[in-house]
Amino acid sequence: VTMDEAIDSIDAAVVSAQPGHNFGFANANTLNFAFDNSAFKTALNSFDAVFGDGVGVGVASKFYGTPAIDNVNGTDLLPFLCSRCSEKEYTLYLLGAKPGVAERMKSQLQKVYPRLRIVGCRHGYFDRGRENETVIDEINKSGADILLVAMGVPEQELWLRENHDRLKCPVRIAVGGLFDFYSGD
Repeated sequence: VTMDEAIDSIDAAVVSAQPGHNFGFANANTLNFAFDNSAFKTALNSFDAVFGDGVGVGVASKFYGTPAIDNVNGTDLLPFLCSRCSEKEYTLYLLGAKPGVAERMKSQLQKVYPRLRIVGCRHGYFDRGRENETVIDEINKSGADILLVAMGVPEQELWLRENHDRLKCPVRIAVGGLFDFYSGD
């Protein structure tokens, strides 16, 4: 897909107001990891869309006769997503990275997109056994339209699949190291 088509598909999922639309990105390393890890492969295959990220995916897609139209990676997609969210008043929740990083990302994004509504942020270093339900409850109570999850591959995809039915936000996007990049870390 093109970058515009990727943003439009995320937008359509928000408009649907139905929870459970998962999106992600796959680069060559991600695909190699999926080849060896069946749980991760199942999680990726359950997503609404997994966008091709990087030259390696582009080369492989040509080899298999379905050339990639665009390199749709998270760092390039985020500005388009923030613009769309600002324009349509969609809300974001930022989950992931080390303590403090999501807050710094929120601050950076709100400088560039002053109308962007970020309704919550939390680091991704929480105890999955003891704190998982609390984190899900915080996300659900925020009323976020879009949840960005930056826990790294494969943790974020597996967490989204495992908690699929408990998360109420329409769109969830696994974004890897995006928070580190945009926070300046």
